[in-house]
Amino acid sequence: MISVEADVWLINGTLYIGHELESLTPDRTFDGLYIQSLVTILNLQNPVTPFTAGANVGPVYGSIRL
Repeated sequence: MISVEADVWLINGTLYIGHELESLTPDRTFDGLYIQSLVTILNLQNPVTPFTAGANVGPVYGSIRL
């Protein structure tokens, strides 16, 4: 992914995604829609096993570990 464009609303410390305030829902958060998907991709690309502990095996766009 090179870039992300989203209409973001900060409400009570949570970033919600939607074009208008009325379109926001509890499950349309920046974390849920964008961040967790990226974390899943990185974790699948860089599994931690007894054989890879401490190693950098197959990074995505550099050595990213979450």
